[in-house]
Amino acid sequence: MSNPMRSLSEVTLFADGLDHPECITVDPQGTLWAGGEAGQVYKINAQDGSYTIVGNTGGFLLGVTCDGQGRIWCCDSARHAVVVMDKETGKILHVIESVNNIRLENPNFASFDAQGWLYVTDSGHFGQNDGFLFAVQPNGIPMVIDDRCRFFPNGLALSPDGLSLYIAESTRPAITQLNLNTKQYDIVAQLPGTVPDGLAVDQAGTIYVGCYRPDAIIRIRNGKSETWLHDPQGVTLAAPTNLCFGGPRRSTLYIASLGRWHIGSIPMDIPGTELIYPNNGIIA
Repeated sequence: MSNPMRSLSEVTLFADGLDHPECITVDPQGTLWAGGEAGQVYKINAQDGSYTIVGNTGGFLLGVTCDGQGRIWCCDSARHAVVVMDKETGKILHVIESVNNIRLENPNFASFDAQGWLYVTDSGHFGQNDGFLFAVQPNGIPMVIDDRCRFFPNGLALSPDGLSLYIAESTRPAITQLNLNTKQYDIVAQLPGTVPDGLAVDQAGTIYVGCYRPDAIIRIRNGKSETWLHDPQGVTLAAPTNLCFGGPRRSTLYIASLGRWHIGSIPMDIPGTELIYPNNGIIA
């Protein structure tokens, strides 16, 4: 790969000993959350990286997403479902297993918009190009939104203006963009030789892409893709999957490494966009 923009020496192993965390997110209070490969839901102290296991879905967790009502929405690939859990008690409140009479196969990542819609990728079967995007409406009813992002749709992130949804399509491989109003669908960047997984966006509109392969993070800025961080040995970045901004002023980028047991962190000059935590009664 090309020379990276940032050095691995800048990455701190923030939380260690987790069970192959695929995702990392932050809640409205600034607490970090991650999932494990045996269904664990981890609550991580943003000050020192200490953590507790709040609950367990019984499956294999991919994306985890918080709302504004004390719940965490867990994409569970082993259960083929989105599992809604109370963050304090670990009690499972609801399970979404189908949409439009289609049985979910591989729900992967979820992201809220300002209207309280929860957008979720179902990656489908690897290599079969049968993925799609669905949404849980504020009334709790799921519906299919788009099936053009069929090449193993994975991570999601809203554009800074909230009008578009960026989608990591792992086997295309590319980052695509869906306008949530007009439904126009475009390719933002082709990423040959990679397996893009997770996305995070800063306030300037720069897209950061965690790559399952190679062990790298790619930056997309002003239409140009470049290697931002790369670990040839796969130790500090080990299949870096999902990313999120957190910490004071959202000036830290947190990195989940599915291939190992830790969450990494690196300071950022430009803060991340704010995640949205709806408090409008959405429940499935």
